[in-house]
Amino acid sequence: MVVSSFCREYYNLMSGSWQDGTLWTNGGTGYQSGGTKANFCFPDFPYNSSGWNDFTSGLSMGDRRDVASCGPFALRPGATTDFDFAVV
Repeated sequence: MVVSSFCREYYNLMSGSWQDGTLWTNGGTGYQSGGTKANFCFPDFPYNSSGWNDFTSGLSMGDRRDVASCGPFALRPGATTDFDFAVV
């Protein structure tokens, strides 16, 4: 099965790494080599001036996009599962 690079890039984003497969790291732009692995980008509140958020990252302001995912899990035939997402 051939997977396009586009699909791989989205999978990387949904699994905690940048499009090129580099792990997210805490602090700054989230793209430091040797940094501590981050499970989420910008987990702190915007008003927390000592936390890691979009305002303290040093990134220029601009268009921001989001990708949401859940899992991994097994959904058996006939089973139901509810998902709740909040995008603020």
